[in-house]
Amino acid sequence: MQYRLIIAVLLAAVSAAFAQTQLGRDFVQLQEQQAKAVAAALEPVNRRYQAALEALLRRATQAGDLQTANLVNDELKKLGVAPASVTVPKAPLPADSFEKRLIGTKWYWFGEETITFMEDGKAKWKESPVLWPWKVKNGGLRIIEGENMNNRAKWTITFDRDLKTGSIVGDGKRVVRRIE
Repeated sequence: MQYRLIIAVLLAAVSAAFAQTQLGRDFVQLQEQQAKAVAAALEPVNRRYQAALEALLRRATQAGDLQTANLVNDELKKLGVAPASVTVPKAPLPADSFEKRLIGTKWYWFGEETITFMEDGKAKWKESPVLWPWKVKNGGLRIIEGENMNNRAKWTITFDRDLKTGSIVGDGKRVVRRIE
């Protein structure tokens, strides 16, 4: 992914050296704008991919699947992520402590739709009066499970260590981002 950007930047630099006319400079400017637009468009895709890889690395490490953990680690290195930044915490977070950290947080669920985790294992989706149930499945791995009461789809979310993003499996497959 980053190879295209590097090549585009190099082509723009070489082209700039040879641009003698206004049309040549316009061409170089268009190349630079295109390279910037491609980089900007790929950034959210790469961010979601990285978050999903980090969640997979945690699960593979906890499951003792060294082969998968090494494959994921290699892929993260290709993205420029240091392996130390995705290590699994040594002391698991107790389920009740993890639950307390989630209560009151609001997340982008799908697009601009939001979900807010409330006390007593309830979650508020958008402005719906129907509350969804949720519970901590594994506090050490930062995994919760719940159910979309609108379509009866069961889901799990594996959160990153800082509780800024999480990967949903079940009710679609995507990344959630924390709002507050």
